[in-house]
Amino acid sequence: MSQQVFAPGPTPDTVIGPDGKTLSPPPDWALLPPGDPGLTRRVKAAGDFWVVQEKRGRKTFSKGVWADKAVIERLRAELEVERS
Repeated sequence: MSQQVFAPGPTPDTVIGPDGKTLSPPPDWALLPPGDPGLTRRVKAAGDFWVVQEKRGRKTFSKGVWADKAVIERLRAELEVERS
C-alpha cells in the first residue's frame, strides 16, 4: 500500500510532488473530494492512494484523495447501502 502526500498542481488533474515535479495520477484514478470521512477512511484502507494537501501559513488543508476510480465507486455504493 502506498501513501504519498502531494500539493495541488497547476491544473485540477495534476499534483506537485515533494521534489517539486508536476505529476499526473494514473488514468484510472479519480479525485475523492474532502467531506466524507467514512468513505475517505475506507478508500485509504483499500489500497494505493495520494493525499493532496495545501499549506497556508501554519494550517494544512485537505484537497482530497486520488485513488482507483473503481474502488471509490464500489466503496461509495457499499456505504450508501449501509447508511440507508
